[in-house]
Amino acid sequence: MLVLSLSCALPFPALAANPSATIDIDTGSVINYNPDFRGLNNEPERTPIKMNAADFIDSAIDYGRIGFMRWPGGTPTNSFAWKLGATDAEFNGQTQKEPRRYYNQLYSRRYQMAKGGERISDYVEFLQKTGAKAVIMVNVLQYNPEQARDLAKYLNDNHVPVLYFELGNEISFYVPESGNQQAAFKTGTDYLDRAKTFNDVIKSAYPGAKTVISMSNTQAQSFDEDVYQYPDKYWDAITTHRFRGNGSTPAAAMTDANGYLDDWNSLIADNYTSHLTNPKIFIGEHGVTLGGLLDNTQYGGIYVSESVLRLVTNPNIAYLAGYRMTNGVFTPSVDYSMPLEDAYQDGATIDTAGLDMAPYYSTPAASLKVIDGAINQGTTAWGTTVTGGDTVTKTGGTMPALFAQAFKGDNGKNYAVITNKSANAHDVVIRLDGSNVTAAMTKTYTTSADPLTTNSPDIPDAVAVQTEPTANPVLVPPYSVVRVEWTRSSQPAVPRPTHLMNTEAGNQTVTLKWQPSLNAAGYKVKYGTASGNYTHTIDAGNALTASIAGLANNATYYFAVTAYNAAGESALSNETNATLASPAAPMSRRAYAETAGNIAVEWQSVAGATGYKVKYGTASGSYTSTVDAGNNVGRLITGLTPGTAYYFAVTAYNGRGESAASSEMTATAAGILPLAPYDARITGESSTSISMSWTPARAETYHEYFEDGEANQWTQNKGTWSVVTDNGRDANLYQSPQEGTGLTIFSSSATGNYEGEAMAEQVAAASGKAAYAYGVVARYVDDNNYYKFVYNINEDRFKIVKVQNGAETVLAGKTRAQVLADVKAKSVDLSKLLMYIRVEGNTIECSLNQLGPILKVTDNTFPSGKFGLYSLNVKTNYNWTRIYRNNAVSYTVYRSTRTHTDFTVLQSGITGTSYTDNSAAAGTTYYYRVTSQNANGSSYHHSNTLRKN
Repeated sequence: MLVLSLSCALPFPALAANPSATIDIDTGSVINYNPDFRGLNNEPERTPIKMNAADFIDSAIDYGRIGFMRWPGGTPTNSFAWKLGATDAEFNGQTQKEPRRYYNQLYSRRYQMAKGGERISDYVEFLQKTGAKAVIMVNVLQYNPEQARDLAKYLNDNHVPVLYFELGNEISFYVPESGNQQAAFKTGTDYLDRAKTFNDVIKSAYPGAKTVISMSNTQAQSFDEDVYQYPDKYWDAITTHRFRGNGSTPAAAMTDANGYLDDWNSLIADNYTSHLTNPKIFIGEHGVTLGGLLDNTQYGGIYVSESVLRLVTNPNIAYLAGYRMTNGVFTPSVDYSMPLEDAYQDGATIDTAGLDMAPYYSTPAASLKVIDGAINQGTTAWGTTVTGGDTVTKTGGTMPALFAQAFKGDNGKNYAVITNKSANAHDVVIRLDGSNVTAAMTKTYTTSADPLTTNSPDIPDAVAVQTEPTANPVLVPPYSVVRVEWTRSSQPAVPRPTHLMNTEAGNQTVTLKWQPSLNAAGYKVKYGTASGNYTHTIDAGNALTASIAGLANNATYYFAVTAYNAAGESALSNETNATLASPAAPMSRRAYAETAGNIAVEWQSVAGATGYKVKYGTASGSYTSTVDAGNNVGRLITGLTPGTAYYFAVTAYNGRGESAASSEMTATAAGILPLAPYDARITGESSTSISMSWTPARAETYHEYFEDGEANQWTQNKGTWSVVTDNGRDANLYQSPQEGTGLTIFSSSATGNYEGEAMAEQVAAASGKAAYAYGVVARYVDDNNYYKFVYNINEDRFKIVKVQNGAETVLAGKTRAQVLADVKAKSVDLSKLLMYIRVEGNTIECSLNQLGPILKVTDNTFPSGKFGLYSLNVKTNYNWTRIYRNNAVSYTVYRSTRTHTDFTVLQSGITGTSYTDNSAAAGTTYYYRVTSQNANGSSYHHSNTLRKN
């Protein structure tokens, strides 16, 4: 037996100490920033989420103070019709040059209709209950100025606090220099000229409105130069988006992201403040490269958090968004896409507010909760320096691993917010005005040893917000975002003024609703019969609503609200008024055939209205049906008979009654209309002529949902196909055979150029087979000659296959991993494959789910043939099929010398896709649009507008 004495035992190595650092806070160095500086983007239209759902609002309140919420969101704005609360079929037709967005928005519309619309009234309710201000996206690509005027008027009539109206989203992508999307504007100057009309009508309808114009972040330099040189800088702020930071390895991606972090303020100085006089900048979106290695990871959260901390002290940054409420703060872990689709197919709606979505924080949202818990608690940042600590690599060098910014909260607390970009924990001493902080401190943070950690439905709290007491020095964990707070004063500051929104007249009563004010303990309602002269005060306690009784009908009252706490009472809110009478009749805007069997009806809001009713029938003045539209100013009336004329009138109502009817509107329900062509472009231009061309848009011309239990017009060529019922979903599905080849063809389908779509859900596979596949078929000639787009299960590979004389040739293929890498996506749901095959001339292009095109080849073997479905040794349920094709037979070109109005027909009956105008006068600026026609009528929208200088 061997025994070692203590004297000869080898010493254990000492554990390495954490790197140390010091944060010095100088309260004499004060930087003020705007109240509610930090807000969120939002894109709920591609989800079952309704913005006024209780769990959605509760999640926003739990997150903390949200300064503002963009609506309807970023990119989807360009396809969204705000009055109808849905993606517009025509607007989305204009995105067909942008397939990633086009395919996303195709199913967004169906989701929106199945959940009852993405209504502006839901958004307004969300704002009132959470205290967030509004940032409104104005679709200058598709709206006419009157639609923007009505939007501003609605917001003003409903007392919605709007920080900014954004005049378009990422507009620099829509000029020829970019090449990414169709050229909606010829130059930056063209954009600014046309946006000026929107600016003017918005400011006329919403007093005090501020507008924001789009810049390119140097991606289209001539566009930015046009902004710098524009003589009439009518806008109030500029906006830019920035998504940077990626690489082939995690280390390279983090190095790249760090370089962009470090140059944020120099980018602003070099590209904006050096060219514009003291510009106000609104950053609506920013983060790491979308779809890159760091996207939706802990390091992505560190990046966006530190970006905010670096920018909050920049005097030119007015407000700063970044990241999302939907699929960010509120990320559903339950997928309800199929119930929504099934409801849409049945023409039904789902009360999605009652669904259990089991939401969780996406990884960056967790870190943003940490920093926003400091930033939105006040308006003062203090000078903050960090010494010591590790360094990390950045492009071209190194930078400190730690960054910190201190804040003075209006709630009596001080904050130091810290990011750690390194793999090492740090011991950090916090000093205030030269002395170590000795007060009791609390640490709230996110951290992960792996910077690529991401939250998911399976592991929703891989990166969680944690809170615990801390000593000083503070242990700052690796790859972390940390908020340290301590009490400065036991008494919060006097609350900020609240904002009074709803003022609803009733019978001898008025019901008021206002926004929560930071640090308020209660609210007082003040009112009287003269503006600014409030002779009555009611203490409403800590509620956000009050009903004032004992008022005189037909009289007008004026209201304001104050917030109070132990420190005092706030200044007055905005003033609202109410006349205790039914509202005036709304002004009619238009009724038009939207999609097959559907008519859209639109009107203008009325001050004092709490809702509207649409009344309609098939005889003028005789309205046999009524639909309550709620507090919205548009409604899509569905299920109408094509070829029948309908007549519409709208009334407004409140608690005192219903208004007289609007002037009557009429429209004839149509069959399948064509969509306006897209990607109109100038092919030649001289002083007296302009040549142009355009691309026909694909419209949905057929669908089969199998809900009637039949597979009408489908021919079973191979195997036995049957319609089966999924009782759990209350849905019918078209099912392929489990063994052997299954091939079924839509016998009445288009045969030349078209796109076929099908939702394939794998059920079961045969055993012991060499190959398993399923998918869609195009240009079927016979059982031995066609193209197919399939997912080959045993190879985990997507393929375009040509079957010629029974022999198969793979024309293109990618593994699932290759597909995900190419489109920068994390995963694809193999249980539900939404498969598209488009045949156009010699081009075969195949798309998948929301990912857009994944395979593309050219082949001229089969110039025509039908659409079908295919399986090989896999029982597959096909939930639906759709066909899209160009159904226009002619085009009409319009011309005007004004940007948005007075367009007259220049030439109709054009059967080609090009036109030359030789009648232009030299020196005159002209604008051109193109519409499509078929036997059912004309497209209700137009192509992108071309400008001839």
